[in-house]
Amino acid sequence: MSPPALTDRRRRRATLIYAVAASVVVIAAAALRFDGLGETSLGGDEAAAAVWSQGSLAQVFDYTGKSTSPILYPLALWLVQKVEVSAFSVRLLPALGSTLTVAALLFLLPSAGISRRAAFLSGTLAAVSTAAIIEAHGVREYSLDALLAALLLVGMLRYARDGRGRFLLGTCLFLGPLVQYGLVLFGAAILLAAFLLPPARLRARQALLAPASFFFVGGALSWWTTLRPQLALHLPRLDSGRALVLDHLQGAYYGGNPADLPSLLSFLAAATLDLLRDWIGAPLVVAALGAGALLLGLRLVRRRRPPRFAAGSADRADRVSPTSVSPLRVVLLLFAVSLAVAAVAAAAGIYPLGAGRHGTYLGPV
Repeated sequence: MSPPALTDRRRRRATLIYAVAASVVVIAAAALRFDGLGETSLGGDEAAAAVWSQGSLAQVFDYTGKSTSPILYPLALWLVQKVEVSAFSVRLLPALGSTLTVAALLFLLPSAGISRRAAFLSGTLAAVSTAAIIEAHGVREYSLDALLAALLLVGMLRYARDGRGRFLLGTCLFLGPLVQYGLVLFGAAILLAAFLLPPARLRARQALLAPASFFFVGGALSWWTTLRPQLALHLPRLDSGRALVLDHLQGAYYGGNPADLPSLLSFLAAATLDLLRDWIGAPLVVAALGAGALLLGLRLVRRRRPPRFAAGSADRADRVSPTSVSPLRVVLLLFAVSLAVAAVAAAAGIYPLGAGRHGTYLGPV
């Protein structure tokens, strides 16, 4: 057998092995999320969300305007309950969304330039995440929040690779503000990080206009349908311009002086560790950080070869090559920008950082 044929055979075998292993992880994730899904009764918040989504569309909009969530999940819950009203049915969307998040990390990240090892590690951690499993059993929108964040990450990587992925980016950026308010911060971080990537030519940044316009349209629609009445209800209860903070969220807002850099960095480190503990569990945090540091070190040592993301051909008018950096640097840039945007929001009292499910959108990164 000739060397090229042997190499091609090994490549196909490796692809098959990865597909089988990834499928096993997805099946295990689904088993963890669907096991006993309808056996326990709904909690107080779950029952309220389910009951308020059983009336007319006008009642659903009225209820959502008095809550703290965007409109898309209550509408989806309203549609589901037109088919069946049960504990299983109202928990179906979160369980399905959480399972699809694992599948997206395992199967879509490699197509966006991430190595299979890194994608498998990411998907496996998401599959066994204690927080993700808990949210998959709850009647809330946070599992769909994680799914959209994972798809945004894939779209960002594809855009950085060869200019594609703008349709995926635009669609998820439009839906984000309608699903969960944390995705507004993540969408802003996505656009800012994409803008900061070194462009091969001016058209690369012009290509961001379409996804950005979808983002602002989705944000405006979310503002008009839910955020506007919610602010009208809660603004009179604000204290000195600060957000109304529940007791369990007090530590998720930075109350110090933004100019005090050591204090700010300490808050960011503590909030990030809290987020990691909630997302993958305390015992796995140390292992994950250690494995990540080891992989990063090995990656940097082996950085003698050309970058994975190469600029596209200049004669392809339908391709935009906005960057020549590696996918690892894209992820690190996105993580840094996302954390910076989240820190600004926490310091301004707009949105909590490291407060369990409120930081779900940062999980895939």
